[in-house]
Amino acid sequence: VLVLNLIVIIHYHKKYKKFVPCMYLFNASLDSLMIIFMVVFVPVFLHLFNEILSLEDGEKSSSSVTWGLVSSLVLEGICHRVSIFVNILLSVARTVNTVSPFYQINMKAALFAVLLCFLFWVTVGSVDLWCYTQLELLGRDSGSFKRFDGGFIGLGIKG
Repeated sequence: VLVLNLIVIIHYHKKYKKFVPCMYLFNASLDSLMIIFMVVFVPVFLHLFNEILSLEDGEKSSSSVTWGLVSSLVLEGICHRVSIFVNILLSVARTVNTVSPFYQINMKAALFAVLLCFLFWVTVGSVDLWCYTQLELLGRDSGSFKRFDGGFIGLGIKG
């Protein structure tokens, strides 16, 4: 997947001032970041899962592993959601160009919309990390998924 996204990035990087190549470039970049965060997420998750299985009742898992898992999941979620938004924006633009072939999409408005979407999900991710920090400060057992009782907004994790 990284190789295919790299091919897309190399192909479209010279034409980044046009709308469609710019959106494909954004999408390939976000998908590449998403894969990188997932490569980080899977080993950390497996390590945490093995650690949780070996815990005795009342023990907590290590905070650094849990933080790596939560932050990787938040960053991957941000990339995933913005990538979906870019795909929807590209689909709408393609539909508009099919109906009205000579209509020019306003590039600044599209980039502003992508930026707003990105900032919205960064805010949601920051709130998620803040909630996670507050759970740890309150002494709750937030490091263990089998005893997790928080509700993260952007991640969709329910206890």
